[in-house]
Amino acid sequence: MEVDGAPTAPEQPKVTAPTVPSVTSDITNGTSQKDSQPDSHPSADSTPVSSLPIDNSKELTKSEPVIPKPVRTFDPSPDIFHRTCVCNPNIDLSSVASSHKFSVASYNILAECHQLNGDYSYTEDKYLVQEYRHSLLLRELNFLDADIVCLQEVNPQYYNTILLPALRQSGYEGRFMKRTKESFDEGEATFVKTNRFSIESSKGVSLAELSKKNINESLNKEVQQAVEEYLDRADVVHISRLRCKQTNKVVTIGNIHVVWDNLSSPDVQSIQIASAVKELVSQAGSDSSPHLLCGDFNSPATSVGYQLARDGYLSDSNIASLQAVDNLKLETGSKALINHLWGAFQHTSSNLTSAYNTCQGGEPEFTTYTSNMLEGVDYIFYGSEGLGVADILRVVDSEVLEETGGIPNKDLPSDHLSLKSTLYFK
Repeated sequence: MEVDGAPTAPEQPKVTAPTVPSVTSDITNGTSQKDSQPDSHPSADSTPVSSLPIDNSKELTKSEPVIPKPVRTFDPSPDIFHRTCVCNPNIDLSSVASSHKFSVASYNILAECHQLNGDYSYTEDKYLVQEYRHSLLLRELNFLDADIVCLQEVNPQYYNTILLPALRQSGYEGRFMKRTKESFDEGEATFVKTNRFSIESSKGVSLAELSKKNINESLNKEVQQAVEEYLDRADVVHISRLRCKQTNKVVTIGNIHVVWDNLSSPDVQSIQIASAVKELVSQAGSDSSPHLLCGDFNSPATSVGYQLARDGYLSDSNIASLQAVDNLKLETGSKALINHLWGAFQHTSSNLTSAYNTCQGGEPEFTTYTSNMLEGVDYIFYGSEGLGVADILRVVDSEVLEETGGIPNKDLPSDHLSLKSTLYFK
């Protein structure tokens, strides 16, 4: 969990990490179960959003999709090393070549700057020490054994001096981009197994700069300035084009951390998500090319941001809800961002789909648990024209998580839970 505007963390004295027991690395440590639940992902009942540039003069789609509520896990997953693997019930996995499959993990690992400035009084101090949390993180990443790992809230010094060297020893190569403001001493890091993928290109993009591309010059100067100031956030999306060494196919992956802002700026969150998807599709070449977006969206499954990510446009009720968000600093006229920039609240992937929702019929109920937040906000979305989902690894059971009183703790290194999914090239 980030603390907006948190100062850069002071350098901490080195502390010897407590011994952490090793764990066998394999997804088969989870119990494989083919879930009979149908896919509750609703299809858009309007004309799909095309990959062409969005025309602000056109009216937003007015259909009203139903947002699935988050679900409790169906079978208890008592800890991070005994998590149920749930297969996609809608496909015959025996027809998918193993060479076409690859796995992706996403994890907000809790940056030191936020840990030092947040309220983690429910956690014993010895479990907050970076060296201890690093040992737990490596143990969990070893267990996940994903081909692609997307991490959020990675401190740049920690990345360069500790994490990257450690993961290189495990066969990974990484790329990193820091958030754009000095008050955020962290960013996104994407790692790939070098025996499976080569990195064709990799770049970090400011979500503020992407969002500002939507500003129409026809707006008066006062409104333009107010909108620019409101969208000026530190958040980034890290986009990589990866070539599979077994199939020679390319997948474009976005690693995102959407603004938190105490969940008080759903309009900014929505524009950041839409802008990131548009950039992702642009880098992929088209929305039929393999692409996926994962990370910390800071948006519950019932939120405007989630509905926009999934459907590509806003429902009537969410348009109305954003029109009630009066956050722009203007003397006169509407202070709702959507009334000045509504064309930005669409994206260009007509087939963006949630891996977890497809496999288990809903998103995890919780993916983060702190003193002020107990929500599911982390997702793995994929473009279903170029990719399919084979399975997901369920998160720790909700009731088990609630009993902890909050994370991190002696077993979990972050205030978020990791996600993992196996996808395949079509």
